[in-house]
Amino acid sequence: MKSISASPNVEKLPYFWTRETLSSILGREEYLGHTVNLRTRKKSYKDKRKVDNPKEDWLIFKNTHEAIIDQETFDIVQKMRSHKRSNKRYKNRIGHENLFAGLVFCGTCGRKHYFCPQEKNGLNHDHYKCSGYRKPIDGCENPHYIQKSALIEIVSDKLRQTIQEIHFDKEAFLKKLEQQSQAQFTRDNKRQRQQLEKDEYRSKEIDRIIQKLYEDNLLGKISDERFVKLSQTYEEEQQQLQSSISDLTEKLAKQEEDNLNISKFMARISKYTELPDLTVEIVNELIDKIVIYKPTGTKRNRIIQIDIYYNFIGKLNNEKSESDELTR
Repeated sequence: MKSISASPNVEKLPYFWTRETLSSILGREEYLGHTVNLRTRKKSYKDKRKVDNPKEDWLIFKNTHEAIIDQETFDIVQKMRSHKRSNKRYKNRIGHENLFAGLVFCGTCGRKHYFCPQEKNGLNHDHYKCSGYRKPIDGCENPHYIQKSALIEIVSDKLRQTIQEIHFDKEAFLKKLEQQSQAQFTRDNKRQRQQLEKDEYRSKEIDRIIQKLYEDNLLGKISDERFVKLSQTYEEEQQQLQSSISDLTEKLAKQEEDNLNISKFMARISKYTELPDLTVEIVNELIDKIVIYKPTGTKRNRIIQIDIYYNFIGKLNNEKSESDELTR
């Protein structure tokens, strides 16, 4: 944003955009084709100053006009904006960029890793370590330290391997992704569909039973007390069935969503025939998170396990949790 607002061509633009203006523009859902109302409100009828409303109070009307940006690109931008990228001491210094901001997690405690820019004797010692390390309460047992340069090398190698595999045999790679997805969800798919049909049938049956009870009560065949007791019992059963139906429907829909997610991932990664040097944009477009586990060994024999989870598809099964030798 700073490079745009400070561009030498800024005088050619009809307006002067500050960093704050650009930040506001990047977060506006109107560019997705939506109309957003109630962003602000007046303090009172006496005080005309505007105050921001919390997002849950906004009114959003979707697809009211033509979009100029797609949802996926918008989501990537919001993901990048949500993470802190700079350190006051090393702010805007070349070589100390926080390339993996918000993406690196501890495999032991699950907390995010801090980015620690460091320079000593003219050498770059930027690294990541667990934010839970040295916490007085519920601290992590190990800093899970890793140099930024080593992490860049590992991530680049894994991405290049995936890209090469896709270009070597795209159909085989797709089949592998589909098998990975199917293995997670189709095991219980048939049972879930049968249970869903059974629950839906029983729920409709209860509607008929309650209607019959109501008619019998009107005709005096059953007492009011008996009617209330029976109807309450059936209604409680129906509530449990509705909860089960909702849960099963969600699980079955997830499998269909995963098939769509495979297509989304392939569309993103297929743009790259070769992987250039990693950038913030490439990292956030392809990677959901990076998990770093407790290292073993010391100094030059230090070994650390790293798992990469890709956007839409998670961790690739063929990508074993590599143990990479790293030097401090």
